[in-house]
Amino acid sequence: MSNIFAYEDKIRAFIAKIELWINKVERKNFSAFDTLNQIIDGQGADIKEEIQKNMMLHLSNLKSEFNRYFPDCEDKSIQKLIRNPFIVNVSEVSDEIQEEVIEMQHDTNLKDTFESGINLEDYWSQKAISFPQLRDIAIRYLTLFSSTYLCEQGFSTLLIIKNKHRNRLDASADMRLALSSTEPRIQKLVKSMQSQKSH
Repeated sequence: MSNIFAYEDKIRAFIAKIELWINKVERKNFSAFDTLNQIIDGQGADIKEEIQKNMMLHLSNLKSEFNRYFPDCEDKSIQKLIRNPFIVNVSEVSDEIQEEVIEMQHDTNLKDTFESGINLEDYWSQKAISFPQLRDIAIRYLTLFSSTYLCEQGFSTLLIIKNKHRNRLDASADMRLALSSTEPRIQKLVKSMQSQKSH
């Protein structure tokens, strides 16, 4: 299961790639852009400086938009605590949860469970029950992205379904089908139907 931290890691990696591409384009290294690189190699052509500057500008704008839309989390110590409560420095977290952090860090059973590879959602929702403050903070972060994403996905689906050609339809059944993560078992449904025999 993916959580906000996994998505944030992917976004930060993509932003770092954009920075790499900007540096490569600045040095006229277009290896990150396969099609352009093939054209340049195939024709032995050189990119004009104006095009190079345009590419760098577009990449810089893309990076700025990603940074604006996905700003860095302000409280890195909480993220670190949720990702691995056993390596965080107690002095980095707020006073209200320091004692729970110390208790958790000295619970060898919990540490063994965490190190066994359990996913964060299961760990914080099922194993860390005796640490309610830490658990509440972790659950709040771990459920953050999924609900936002599902809302946005629902609105996008509704916009697709309710267009000018289908604006009078009741969209609830279509929405349920479009947003469901359940895969239909068509073959099983077909086999279970009794065919109508002609008279």
